Amino acid sequence: MPLQLNSTSWILLCLLLQCLADNPGVKIQITQNGLYYGAEYLISQISSVSLSDITGSVTIASQSMDYSLTQVKMVSFQYSNSSANFIPEKGFQISIYGGNSTVNGTWQLDSSIIYVYDAVKGPMENIIRSKVNEMLCSALRLQISDWDQSLSAFLSNMSLSSGLDLSLTKDPIFSKQYAEMDVKGGSDTNISMAGGHPSAPMTFSKLPDSMVQVCISEFSLNVAIRASFAANVFTNLFSGFTSFRNIRTSDLSDFLPEISQHFPEPSPVQIRIYQSTAPTLYVKPSNVTVAFVGVLQTYAMPSNTTRRLLFTATTAFSISSNISVSNKSQANGMNITGSIILSSFQLQINRNESSINIPEDVSNEKGIQDIIKVTFTTFLNEKIGKAGIYIPLDFLRNLSIYMKDRFILLAGDLQMSSDFLSS
Repeated sequence: MPLQLNSTSWILLCLLLQCLADNPGVKIQITQNGLYYGAEYLISQISSVSLSDITGSVTIASQSMDYSLTQVKMVSFQYSNSSANFIPEKGFQISIYGGNSTVNGTWQLDSSIIYVYDAVKGPMENIIRSKVNEMLCSALRLQISDWDQSLSAFLSNMSLSSGLDLSLTKDPIFSKQYAEMDVKGGSDTNISMAGGHPSAPMTFSKLPDSMVQVCISEFSLNVAIRASFAANVFTNLFSGFTSFRNIRTSDLSDFLPEISQHFPEPSPVQIRIYQSTAPTLYVKPSNVTVAFVGVLQTYAMPSNTTRRLLFTATTAFSISSNISVSNKSQANGMNITGSIILSSFQLQINRNESSINIPEDVSNEKGIQDIIKVTFTTFLNEKIGKAGIYIPLDFLRNLSIYMKDRFILLAGDLQMSSDFLSS
């Protein structure tokens, strides 16, 4: 039962949207292994497709008899072999050979002659086999069409939530070994604000064992980061940092002498960091750097129920990391870890937003900066570098990440659940 699919029915290649755009910010490649997996998944769904009732009439000895097969349900589907191949410049083809199915249903034949069933049994079985085969192929095509609509709706919603324009820049490319798509990866507004699309040339690596490779430009990553920041996704990124190691007012008194007047007994100091703008990400080979700008608030805690603001400061810092990825065993998704370096850290105290006198002495400000820098570095390595940042991705597994020049390359395998793209 050959099933021919063209690019408009591409169930693996993220059918995205049908409008075309310019300047790809994302590139996607599906390998032959990915096509095999998609074909196996499609075939595994055959036994669950819905079959409609079969009705008709047959004439024997000038007598017309109505028949029906209702409550039709496929019990099982077996096949001897299958194949899946890319067709250059067209799409791909999935073929199933030696397919046979067991179907249950309620059979009814209206005839006044009891023995007529034996006479029509053979022709009727042929009719039913033919119609079941037609319905099965039709149901598969309908299922693919439903997946197409569901995936288009899913990606359209993703475009809205991520701020990424997921429209194609050109028609998909099909060769004998793979299929590739170029995706815009940034809205017209984003591109206009950036003064043109700054995406670097992106190339795939030779990773034949991976089912899918995705190149994401530095520009598109920052578009998604800005949209996520606007949606308050990064609000709690540093919420765990409330002076990760113990800092006391006495530690600051050398630089802020007035503190000892207000707190003669050393009191715990609590430091909070809030981001004021979206982070900016820079990608280089084997390394990624993220720059942050925010507000730092420092409090004295003379008791568990009392908190007093000492000073507020503007901070700008960047962290660099050689990222690695592991798949979470207890959940679908990936965990990003890596050794983190606080590559820069700047602090400017807002003297008009302080409850104590802040001397206008650069060395004093630097001393406070060094104390905070040490504890912040410890926090980054313990809570983010080692524990990692979890990103839910329930359709990918065995994921690897590679840092390139102004883009990242993700390579992995597809993982489709039973309700993947269910309509």
